[in-house]
Amino acid sequence: MANEDYMDQFSQPSDVKDLGIIKVFTMTPRQDPKKPGRSLSVLFDARANLVPGFGGGISYAYDNQIHEPSNPAGNHYHKVKNEFMIVMAGSFEIKAEDIHTKEKQTVVVTGQVPRQVVYVKAEVAHSVRALEKNSDILVLATAPNNDGDEYPYPINW
Repeated sequence: MANEDYMDQFSQPSDVKDLGIIKVFTMTPRQDPKKPGRSLSVLFDARANLVPGFGGGISYAYDNQIHEPSNPAGNHYHKVKNEFMIVMAGSFEIKAEDIHTKEKQTVVVTGQVPRQVVYVKAEVAHSVRALEKNSDILVLATAPNNDGDEYPYPINW
C-alpha cells in the first residue's frame, strides 16, 4: 500500500487460507492500550487489494440475519458478482462448489475476533447455514443483487 502509516498494517490479513475455490482471510484487530475494552477490525480496504480486481469494486453490501439455526441461504451462483462474506455474530457453515470442476469446500466461520473474511468468486455456487440463533453475516459484493445474475444451484447439507 502506498504512503503507509501505522494503521495500514490492519488492512492486511495476518493469515490467508487459499482453499482452492474460496479464500479465507484473517484480519488482525487493532487493540490500542489507550482505548481499553475495544478493538477495531478492518473488514475491507480497497487499497489492500486482497483479491486482484476486487479492490474498489464494491458496489453492493447487505446484512443477512438468520434467526434460526439450520436455515440455509444461497444455494446459487453468480456469473458476474464476486462476494466477501464476514460473520458479524454467531457462526456459519459456508459450503461452496465450483460449477465447472465440481470441486467442493466447506468452512466454518465465527463472529469472533480476529475476524475472518471469506471470498467467493463468480461461478462458485455457495450456501450459508447459521449454526447458532441470531447469526449475522455481512456481504460485500462487486455487483448488486439482481435476478439476472442469480442461478439456482442446490448444495446438499
